[in-house]
Amino acid sequence: MKLIEKINDLLSYNKYYKMPDEDLENEIKKYNMGDFSTNDILRRNRIEQLIAKDNASMFKKSLIISFFTLIVAFISLIISVIAIFLK
Repeated sequence: MKLIEKINDLLSYNKYYKMPDEDLENEIKKYNMGDFSTNDILRRNRIEQLIAKDNASMFKKSLIISFFTLIVAFISLIISVIAIFLK
């Protein structure tokens, strides 16, 4: 059960909300997102910034994977067409 929770935390953004203040502060400093505060509103704002950063990163990765998949599919189509004409 704990393994499923860990996987869920990795795939979702619960990791930021459950993260201790010290780790969250280090993560915020790592990306130069401003000062860290234990104030709930500022903490939530910094977590939202981290989530936005993760979303942008995931979008770039998804775009690269999609582009690579499109190239492989196009090459496969060309090979299939060549194989049909060689029969």
